[in-house]
Amino acid sequence: MIKRLLPLPIPPESAINASGAQEGQVLAYSTTLHKFVPVTPASGPGGSPAWGSITGTLAAQTDLAGALNGKATEGHVHSGIYSPVGHGHGASEIAGTAIVEGDSRLTNPRTPTAHGHGPSEITGTAVVTADSRLSDARTPTAHGHAQSEITGLVTSLAAKAASDHLHPGIYDADGAAAAAIAAHNSTFSHSLLHSNSLDHARQHVITAAADHTFPGGTTDFLRADGTFAAPPTGQGGTTPEQSYFRHYGVTTYEAWFTSPRTGTALVGTALVGARFYAMPFICPKAITLDRIGVYVSTLSTGNARLGIYSDNGNIYPGARLLDAGEISVISTGAKILTINQALAAGTLYWLVILCAATPAIYCFPVAAVINVLGTSNALGVTPNCGLYASQAYGSLPATFPAFVSMIAAAPIPAIFVRLSA
Repeated sequence: MIKRLLPLPIPPESAINASGAQEGQVLAYSTTLHKFVPVTPASGPGGSPAWGSITGTLAAQTDLAGALNGKATEGHVHSGIYSPVGHGHGASEIAGTAIVEGDSRLTNPRTPTAHGHGPSEITGTAVVTADSRLSDARTPTAHGHAQSEITGLVTSLAAKAASDHLHPGIYDADGAAAAAIAAHNSTFSHSLLHSNSLDHARQHVITAAADHTFPGGTTDFLRADGTFAAPPTGQGGTTPEQSYFRHYGVTTYEAWFTSPRTGTALVGTALVGARFYAMPFICPKAITLDRIGVYVSTLSTGNARLGIYSDNGNIYPGARLLDAGEISVISTGAKILTINQALAAGTLYWLVILCAATPAIYCFPVAAVINVLGTSNALGVTPNCGLYASQAYGSLPATFPAFVSMIAAAPIPAIFVRLSA
């Protein structure tokens, strides 16, 4: 049984039974066969096919036919508009000269042969070989430039000293040495060798009574500060007190001082990191120090700090007098800092060292120390050589820490200072 014809989408091929199909037939679903089968459509009024409310042939539907006529066929192409995918061109299809792949000229470096160009062939201005400007040295004519026209000159000049500048405290005034020697010679009659240096003129030492006779008939010697003094008791007027000088006579030896000690040789001993060592230093007269240092015998990592503390009146380090700064202990040898520190006569001071790690420096053996701090107990045999406290490494504190321990055994650091000239 064939049901009413309905406009449906085109069914898949598996659902169509096209056996015996004729031109002009349409597909209709058969509930018997359960497939679409070809049938002749019923005629509309006047015997024309009917499509719902649309009757007549397809050609009679002028608007639909016109729309369909404006569409391209299924197998159409775009020749002359687009090039086919993957196409190529032969050399004959290219206008002009074509070089195909593999042409040797593509790999030929084509080194230019020797040639030349006339001025007319060069764009712009050309200078020919005979042009006199090529051999003209063009020596600049006399002219000048302001300072501001010369790069960096103003800045460089600003960092220079004036031609009439002085160095107070570094150099003595011109003629001062000669004046000091002349004044010395006009006052005393002597046979000492003299130097033209003001430093040495200040440091001459009288070595015999025959050389100098001072008012009152006393035999004195010249101090480093330019004043005269009687020789120490027992010196007999022939030998100066050497501790008054860093240099004496015509000998340029260096005099460094440290805590009271005997002549026993120093030994390299490792210090303890973050331990603040303080060694007593007795100053018998007013002096000025210009160096402080230690001798590193075994290197370590990091740095160490050196300084000087005043005594608090109880034979104990008190206020910081000088933080001299850091020395590096990553290499061996003398590690020296420049300072300028005045010390008072008859005063106890404390030379200090604080290490970040554990370098070995020259230290006193216990037997070498004159234990001015006494012994650890009444009539005991253990000397008090110095003091130490625990202290994190850094800048030296304003006041020496409390609750310290006595240094009674190694390491006993030897910290040295030098008198200024």
